Amino acid sequence: MQVQPLTIPDVLLITPKVYGDERGFFMESFNQRDFTEATGLDITFVQDNHSRSRQGVLRGLHYQAQQPQGKLIRVLAGEILDVAVDIRPGSATFGQWASARLCAERHQQLWLPPGFAHGFVVLSQSADVLYKTTDYYAPDHERAIRWDDPTLAIDWQCERWPWVGPPTLSERDAQAPFSTLDDPTKRDAYAPLAHGLAVIHRQSPNTLHQFQDEAAMSHNLLAEPAASQNQTPAHVLLPQLSLQSMFWRPKYQEASSWLVHVPVAFWLVEASQPHRLVELGVSDGASWCGFCQAMERHIAFPECTGFTVSEPPVALMQYTEAQYQEFAQLARATQAQALERLAAGSVDLLHVAPGVAQHIEPHWPQWQARLSSRAVVVISQAGVGQPGESLYRQLRNTHPHFLFRQGEGLAVVAVGKQQSETVQRLLAFDESHQAYRLIQQVFARLGLACTSSAQGESEAERQLQQQLAAAEVEKEQLLVAEKERLEEEKEQLVAEKSAGNCKRGAGPKPPSTGRRADPPPR
Repeated sequence: MQVQPLTIPDVLLITPKVYGDERGFFMESFNQRDFTEATGLDITFVQDNHSRSRQGVLRGLHYQAQQPQGKLIRVLAGEILDVAVDIRPGSATFGQWASARLCAERHQQLWLPPGFAHGFVVLSQSADVLYKTTDYYAPDHERAIRWDDPTLAIDWQCERWPWVGPPTLSERDAQAPFSTLDDPTKRDAYAPLAHGLAVIHRQSPNTLHQFQDEAAMSHNLLAEPAASQNQTPAHVLLPQLSLQSMFWRPKYQEASSWLVHVPVAFWLVEASQPHRLVELGVSDGASWCGFCQAMERHIAFPECTGFTVSEPPVALMQYTEAQYQEFAQLARATQAQALERLAAGSVDLLHVAPGVAQHIEPHWPQWQARLSSRAVVVISQAGVGQPGESLYRQLRNTHPHFLFRQGEGLAVVAVGKQQSETVQRLLAFDESHQAYRLIQQVFARLGLACTSSAQGESEAERQLQQQLAAAEVEKEQLLVAEKERLEEEKEQLVAEKSAGNCKRGAGPKPPSTGRRADPPPR
């Protein structure tokens, strides 16, 4: 057994002796005597835990405020990046972290003493993790720290992750506090947003640099006092609005002006948890597919219905059937037909797509009757002078609302009175609040990144099509040239054959005897 201290000397990387041959391998995964002799630690393990996680899952950072657990961690299948944070008061390495990659092939184990926060992210398609603990699980004392805590500044090696996007977190881990909540002025509440964007769009430097400039300006604004004593400071509210879905990349990558709003759609589904989604006026598919992507990810048994004015585009129908056929359907319907198909109080999230608001507004009481007690209405083209502005003005007079100004404007209106806490936090801002503009800037930058990503893929696809077309032309030219060459060779062979026949027929004639030749013998 080999023992190697990491950057925090009390965290040990242990390599057991493995005996292998053509049959496989054998090893002692734990031997109390050998462990004590190699590490100098006289400890007793009381509990074994086994977890299985898919790629991209990040668990942590977890610890117990009382009954702290020492952990001996190993991977039975797959690979993880394991992280330990020293939170022992008075420790010389307090607040520092150490990490190691653990995989089943190397059989290594990591020892974390009691008093450490622990987390890991799964790098392989899945991973089985087994760890022994020195104390029992105590749910009343369980605590967590945000994985992307800017004060700890853990290097999760995001640039080496084999997927694009932020990690998958449990609800508890996503809402975990930062390690410096007792002094919020020492942390940048914008850091998780900037980090998430960097993870997704690290290959789009122009977008990222623009975002970083905006983030720097936003950080200065966060330090400003609140506009009034009745307003909650931005540095308290902004982190509570940060959800992992806002950093997703849309799967449907057809170019569309609505892509700039897709992060809002992702965020809203995660925040409001609607069971039934209805989109009126489905057109190019960016909004419809964005909402469906989020519904599939966040809702256990979702229902999505999209109504189109004309026949749905064939490509969009095929995409919907291929990706979301179990819970989503597109249908052509008049406004009366759509109303007839929807039961009263059944719609939790209603999206009024571009070009539809002016037709919906005269019949709004009928549509409002279809909304549930927790319904949210999203209105596209709600900016100044846009077709949806009038309907938005009508609703915002009586309901909490928020307007995202990017693109042609996207309004979010809480028509139902029973809203989630996260949605309520968003709608608590008015335009005079310092955080109102920061929120718009965050989602505008994220939307710009989605648009740039789609344009990049469209440009790459266009270039590929051009290359394929050029290859086809070149192929045709080569075939024609080859055909002409073969024709020339054929003509040359025919000419040579004809010339040979002529030479054989032109030999010297026998001399004439003046009499008829005798007949051949019979």
